Amino acid sequence: MSKKLPFFKFDTDSWLTGKIQLLTAAEKGIFIDLIARIWHENGMLKNDGILHRLLRVEKATLSEALQAFFDLGIMTEKDGFLSIKFIDEQIQTYNDYTEKQREYGAKGGRPKKGTKPIKKEEIRKEKEEIRKESDINPLPLTTSKYPQSVDEIMEIAASPQCGISITRKQAEAYFLARDTTDWVDAARRKISPGKVYQDLKRWILREQEQNTPLQSNTKEYRNHRATNPGEEDYGKDITNGF
Repeated sequence: MSKKLPFFKFDTDSWLTGKIQLLTAAEKGIFIDLIARIWHENGMLKNDGILHRLLRVEKATLSEALQAFFDLGIMTEKDGFLSIKFIDEQIQTYNDYTEKQREYGAKGGRPKKGTKPIKKEEIRKEKEEIRKESDINPLPLTTSKYPQSVDEIMEIAASPQCGISITRKQAEAYFLARDTTDWVDAARRKISPGKVYQDLKRWILREQEQNTPLQSNTKEYRNHRATNPGEEDYGKDITNGF
């Protein structure tokens, strides 16, 4: 038993107030040695002709001590083997525990209380779904704050939710246009913080569709502004483009 569990529970109250106190100091020492050897032998110690030598006592001394133990009922002998009740109980408890652990191990681990064991395939599928979801949406779809800098606009543009290519100059133009209007678009609609990435994407795509930027000093630009009075420049450098 010592190889699996080298110690046992020792109740100090039972020792100090129990029948053991009726014994002499020498008998108590023999009893302690016998407890250790019984535990080491998994609950059964053979009472043979060499036991007294192992305990370093005379054979007669051991016989007298054993008789005292039997008389007090703190030790028993059956078929030539010595045993102690509280040691037997602890060994049985330990054996029951290890048996349950073997059963849990064969089933893939100990289940949580009140739940059914989860199969390995189900765990694998769940992890795969989480991985796919994190690839699609590594950032929260909603946030309670508006972007506070051009760098944050660049991060939003690079995120999978937006997924567009944007230059720093474009990011600066968008941030200036939206931040100075308190995040209200051309239709005077308030853009919620969680929808900034959608608005940025539409803004960039709309700008990309304008293959030839209109010059602010040309007739075409003035006509365009006259026919599209609600369209924003979004802080764009009209003369130089992006």
